[in-house]
Amino acid sequence: MFEGDTFLVMAKSGSPLDCDATDYDETELKLGYKNLDRQRFEKISEIIKSFRKTCQRTGESFVGFEAQFDGVTVVLEPLTKNTFILIASTDPRTHAAMVKYNIQMAQLHFAEIATMDKFVRKCR
Repeated sequence: MFEGDTFLVMAKSGSPLDCDATDYDETELKLGYKNLDRQRFEKISEIIKSFRKTCQRTGESFVGFEAQFDGVTVVLEPLTKNTFILIASTDPRTHAAMVKYNIQMAQLHFAEIATMDKFVRKCR
């Protein structure tokens, strides 16, 4: 998840952002991610900021991004008015439209939470 204006990394799933390979979670280790670049999120942030600047220079508005690469589906969409979410999936059954639909459903829940006067915890 990225902050909407600066595209600074706010959160990620799995192990902590600044951990080394000895701290990766079980899924990351099982999938062979022990050689991941520790600066990968900062690099992604810089790529997104550069792409957004290119859009601004050409007069286009930046609203998101989706791509299909060899074995990877990538979708970047607004989640709230102040955040963007980046989903990358290596599951060959994953399609960008499915990811975008799920993000839209999550947006509805976040919008509902934003209007609440009092937040009641529903899970335990």
